[in-house]
Amino acid sequence: MEWIELGRIRRPFGVKGWLHVESFTDPLEALLDYRKWTLRSASGARATHLVAEGRSQGRGLLLRLEGLE
Repeated sequence: MEWIELGRIRRPFGVKGWLHVESFTDPLEALLDYRKWTLRSASGARATHLVAEGRSQGRGLLLRLEGLE
C-alpha cells in the first residue's frame, strides 16, 4: 500500500491535547475534512485516530484527536 503524506504534526498547543499541524493540502483547511487520520511515528509505526475538533490558526491548523490529551 502506498501512503500519501497530507500534513505533519509539529508541536503541542496548550495543555488540553491540542496540536499544531502543518497542512500540505490546498486549501490548508481541507485537511480537516478527513475525520480519521493514520499517524506514523518516527519509528514507522502507524496508529489511527479520529479527529475530535480542528480549526485554522495563522498559516497552519490546530487539531485535537480523540483519546489523546
